[in-house]
Amino acid sequence: MAFEFLRAENNASPIEKEFAAKAGDAYAHGMAVKFSSGDIVKASGTDAPEFIYVGKDIASAVTGQIINVVPVLPEYEFAAPFSVDGSARVTGDKVQIASDGAAVTATTTNGKFQLLENGKASGAYVRGRFV
Repeated sequence: MAFEFLRAENNASPIEKEFAAKAGDAYAHGMAVKFSSGDIVKASGTDAPEFIYVGKDIASAVTGQIINVVPVLPEYEFAAPFSVDGSARVTGDKVQIASDGAAVTATTTNGKFQLLENGKASGAYVRGRFV
């Protein structure tokens, strides 16, 4: 389960960037991340992610470890799985990021992931973009 880049409106490919990981944090491929106090950390809930982590899974980052991310831009579409049953959600709803940073919930309060298709069952992927 993870966020997966689908396409950009201008057909561009995302450019990977490198940043230092936060020592001791875990990173999973496709996890939404953001800056916090100068570190790249997991994004969840109502957070607005700045990047999607695209490297191999890391159980515990070491000091100075460099990780690869792709930026989250409004013109980028992503696929994301629902962590719960999202079948009641409809196109245009803005849902929150799950606590693992790698899926979306069905909660719409201050959501940052706008659905580009109707919601689906738990574990099923849905198209959307971050707003």
